[in-house]
Amino acid sequence: MSLMHTDYLSARIAAARLGVSLATLYAYVSRGKIDSRPGPDGRSREYRAEDVEHLIELRQAGRGAAQGAAHSLTWGLPVLETRISLIRPHGQYYRGRSAIELADSGASLEDVARLLWESADDDPFAISPPSTWPKPVAT
Repeated sequence: MSLMHTDYLSARIAAARLGVSLATLYAYVSRGKIDSRPGPDGRSREYRAEDVEHLIELRQAGRGAAQGAAHSLTWGLPVLETRISLIRPHGQYYRGRSAIELADSGASLEDVARLLWESADDDPFAISPPSTWPKPVAT
């Protein structure tokens, strides 16, 4: 964290450092994100430089996450690879099996669900509903 040569900044300088309007600066103060104190003239306010720097650092860190998410949404490399699914330029994979090959082989939605749920021995779709389903309404 790089502190300024002074512990407190004027409203104009604090807003400029943050790249926001004065109204936004005041909103940060009202939300408790930036501490302020009365200025030397008694009418103005000064804003804690360390709080301003901290907000700048938080925004810069947030931009990195936002850029990563935006990149993945435009079909860049996946942010996280899992055993369940994988996205590559040449297609999607479910538990290591190509989604294209699954579709070409005639796999149904239920077949893919069984694959994802790893339910080869216990078929969740084989159970028929109870004979009393739906329950009759009392008359």
